[in-house]
Amino acid sequence: MVKKEIEEILAAKDTKDSLQRFKKLEIRCNESNEMYQYWPLYLKGLKGRNSCNRARSFKLLMKTVQWDKQQQLDGHLLEILTILDDENSITVRQCIPYLRELLNVRPDLKPLVINKMEQLELSKYKESMQSLIKRDIVTLLNESAE
Repeated sequence: MVKKEIEEILAAKDTKDSLQRFKKLEIRCNESNEMYQYWPLYLKGLKGRNSCNRARSFKLLMKTVQWDKQQQLDGHLLEILTILDDENSITVRQCIPYLRELLNVRPDLKPLVINKMEQLELSKYKESMQSLIKRDIVTLLNESAE
């Protein structure tokens, strides 16, 4: 897989085809460290215009954190966690479960992640989404406590 193909997947509109291509990319991120080399590309994607693309970039960062032997994460964690402030509540909901990847590999970061979640401004979302996001947070924290 080449950089251009990853850029296309990250920038693609939210369609069935793009989701399938993304899922294959996620699997590759789990299976081998070859996709870790594209961290700068994933970081750049966090600033994308489309919330779907920002979420995809975040997910790939979380999927490749297991290969982060150079500890790039430490220098970019606060920037990465800004996805949890996204104006789109669905994006936030999609990203919270991926924090499991981070907490499994780096349990030492749990206090920082908890602090970030406690500071989330959920009032900007519909009330129904606020409760779902709160539930997602509780689920994540309960699962990472095991």
